[in-house]
Order: sequence, then structure tokens, then C-alpha cells
Amino acid sequence: MSIADQRGRVMKRKNPFIMIDRKPVEDPRLSWKATGLMTYFVGKPDGWEFQMSHIISSKTDGEKSVRSGINELKEAGYIVRVAFRQGGKVKDYEFFVYEEPVKYPTTKDLHIDLDLWEKYEQEHQDDELIDITVAAKEIKGMKKQVSQNRQPEKNQGVEQVSQNGKPEDSQGSEQVSGFQHPENQHPGFAGLSISTLSISNQTKNYDDDAQYLQLRILFINNGGQDIKKHDKHYQKYQEALAAIGSFDKMKKLAEKYINSGYHDAPQIVWFISDGWRNFNAPKVKKMIRQDRSDLPKSLQEGQEPGETNELPLSEEELAKKQAAIKETLRRMNERLLAK
Repeated sequence: MSIADQRGRVMKRKNPFIMIDRKPVEDPRLSWKATGLMTYFVGKPDGWEFQMSHIISSKTDGEKSVRSGINELKEAGYIVRVAFRQGGKVKDYEFFVYEEPVKYPTTKDLHIDLDLWEKYEQEHQDDELIDITVAAKEIKGMKKQVSQNRQPEKNQGVEQVSQNGKPEDSQGSEQVSGFQHPENQHPGFAGLSISTLSISNQTKNYDDDAQYLQLRILFINNGGQDIKKHDKHYQKYQEALAAIGSFDKMKKLAEKYINSGYHDAPQIVWFISDGWRNFNAPKVKKMIRQDRSDLPKSLQEGQEPGETNELPLSEEELAKKQAAIKETLRRMNERLLAK
């Protein structure tokens, strides 16, 4: 066989290299921990999906360290966590990782209607890249428009008056602001807040209980997850509210719990399931009383220092009392010396 008929092959390793954007690697705002996480993420192909449990178990840092690095990347705008909602409830959470910072960085979860997101994604499928923070703002505008087209607000906080000057029967309808669920309130979804929600319907459920909604928003704003099983936990919320006595006090206890760092991320289910009791301990004023057994009975029955129910003494009466006390002390000293 001539050499012209012989075959050959080159033996090389599979490509061990990755090509990544230099921006996150050279970003001075990031720690080495966050830089390492970012390098790992952007080294994966576009559309690569991951579970956070896999990220945590892949290296030796542990959950707390990974959570800290993720929070850094959120603050710098490289990562955004989205809570997709459907039917007024959070259906799923998803992290969006970007090679360059997004336009509106946020450490808070973006709450986006899942159906509107799928519609938005389809309409922008030819875009080179979808910035989820920009999309959230545009989807919010879409949802607002849909809400306005569907029906006007009821009552609008103004009493309806008929032509004869008498108030018309509202038939027990609700008085609702322009916000029903957490994602409808704060511009850009950077955080959630609640304005006044007045509900006159006496047969409340978790969907129209404004205070219940406000408590959930407080926890979501501070990195907690929303309640998923409302049918089960709304009853616990009501029991906790009854035991605490008022929603204002419950909210203060919740803020105290969140600010305490008791958990890495605040847990609303734990809080309403008697966890609030850990932050409701009454203040006990300790009273220290001196042993008066060696004093005369008249002094044993005296008031605490600075307290008296008697009228002011005259100079003569005061001198007599002082002399009696000195005499008592002298006798006590004599007994001590005699021992």
C-alpha cells in the first residue's frame, strides 16, 4: 500500500476552553466569590438551565456562601430572580443570569404574570436579548391596560347618590384600590408596597383580606417567599392575629423578626405558626429589695427610697427621727463589736 492510500487522524482533547465576557470578571464591585460564580454561569451555553441545589453541591462553599455570592450578583445587576404568578399566586421562581448588568438592577424578586410573560416572550423572540427588568415594566403596562379594559373600579371610595339625593345601595360590594395582588403596585417591581385597601365585604377570604396581603408583601419585600397553601395557612394567620390582638402589633412583631436575622430568609409560615411568640416576650421590671430584718419595725414598714405618702416633716420632727435612726445604728454597731 502506497503512502497515498494510507489514512490518518489527529488526536486532540475535547475543547477544554470556554469563551466568556470580560466585564463581570473585571468588575471591581464583585468579590472573588461572586466572580467565580459568574464565571461558572456565563461559561455555560445560552439557555442552560440549572437548579440552585446543583450549584450549592458542586463546590465546597456551602449554601450560605453561595447565597451571599448570588446576592452580590443581584445587587450588581448580573442576576435577577423572578416570581412568575398565575391566578394571583406564585407558580414558580426562576433566576435570569446576564453577561452584562440589566438596566434596572434589583435585589428584590420581580413578580410577573406568567401568561403575559409567555405572550411577551413570543412577541420578542427575534430580539437579540430580553432584559427581564425592562420586560417587567412593559408587562406591568400591559396588565394595567387589560385591567382598565376589563372593568372600572367599584365605588372608587366615593358614595354614590341617586337623583333624589339619597345614597344608593352598594349591595355589599367591595371597595378596592387599583391593586389586587403584589405585582400590581410598585413601579418596576423593584419592591412591593401597599396603599390603603378598604374592603367592606364581611365574608372575607385570603384573596380580599388586605391585611393578610400586606403581611405577605412585607415578607416578600425582605427576601421571603409567598405563602403557597393559603387554604391551610390563612386559618393560622387568623388565629395568630386573634392571639396578638391587632394587625399593627402583628406587623411590628413581623418587622422585629425580619430585622433580627433569626432565619437567613424570613419565613412567613413559621412566623404565623406561633413563631411570632418568640418576639412577643413581655418586659419584666426587676425589683430589688433590701433585707430589712435587722431594722426596727417602723423602718421595715417604710416606703421605698424616694416614695412617701406622708406630709413633709417639720424641722423639729425631722431632727427627732434622725436622732432615733442614729441611736439605732449606734446600738447595732455595739452589738456587732460585742460579737
